[in-house]
Amino acid sequence: VDKATQSLKKSLDKKGGGLYTQFVHPITGELRPGVITLGARVDSIYEYYLKLWIMEDATDKPSRDLYEYSMRHILKELTLRSTVSGMVFVAEKNGNTLSGKMDHLVCFLSGL
Repeated sequence: VDKATQSLKKSLDKKGGGLYTQFVHPITGELRPGVITLGARVDSIYEYYLKLWIMEDATDKPSRDLYEYSMRHILKELTLRSTVSGMVFVAEKNGNTLSGKMDHLVCFLSGL
């Protein structure tokens, strides 16, 4: 787990920070260009940072740090307010463009 967490952190650092794209190169561990979403193929990583910290009796500081870092970037980069209802939702990002849709798998976010 530590090696995987370190590798994922390194891939974010190499990208210049932010959030995970949907694909990671299986050999290099680098993030592949693509959509940034909390939906399919990415949702679990954000859940597991918090779960790892909890399962390790709040001693796994790297996982907790990645969780907090991710939550800050989700709020900063992916949240939009609907012009119709005024409700806030988590969008998808492709390049610098936010898409006004929320993947159904993002429902886990409110529990974090």
